[in-house]
Amino acid sequence: MVNLVSRDSIYALAEQVKREHGFVWGLINNAGILIGKSLMETPDNKIELTMGVNVMAHFWTVKAFLQPMLDRNDGHIVSISSAAGFFPSARMTEYCTSKYAARGFMEALRIELTALGKSGVKTTLVAPAHINTELFSGYNMGSTMQPDWVAAQIVHAMRIDKAIQFLPWYVSLGNLWQGIFPTFIWDLFMLPTNSSLKNWNPAQANKIFNKMENTSDAKKVE
Repeated sequence: MVNLVSRDSIYALAEQVKREHGFVWGLINNAGILIGKSLMETPDNKIELTMGVNVMAHFWTVKAFLQPMLDRNDGHIVSISSAAGFFPSARMTEYCTSKYAARGFMEALRIELTALGKSGVKTTLVAPAHINTELFSGYNMGSTMQPDWVAAQIVHAMRIDKAIQFLPWYVSLGNLWQGIFPTFIWDLFMLPTNSSLKNWNPAQANKIFNKMENTSDAKKVE
């Protein structure tokens, strides 16, 4: 286990992994957290924790494992963004922002690797819609996907070196629609998301936030 809002914890665990297991060929950034409230209802510290887990941790994990990949010109980095990184939703301001940022991070990293001539180090950005996990229990927005199916699609995307994997495929239409539709049409299209969290169960998210807050408090005491 590692505290993803602590850069030092991530770096320390990464060094331990490399000592015990050697070269790490594949890195998958999958962790994510959601608050599920309007912006003005959301505590500042939870916004910071969300950004820390959903996007800043990607910087630290990638920096921790990237150099050996560059040295060998071999490796694969995966980031689980979200359909929310293409389709913004109400009561998910911090979540959507973090997923847009994770998307931008991976796209910029892909371009940077190309500029460095590291064609053997691949990246895959995954943008899934609703996955049936405990974190999103009660979320209501279209169909849902099972975690094992999503995992299989991610592995397949890595095997074929796919840069962007949309799940389901129609998430890929987000950029196209935003580029074609006037803003007011796009906003009308997104109206159904206003009630997507109406029956959402925050129990799992609260459990995770409590652990992170307790860890942060402990570090302050030290």
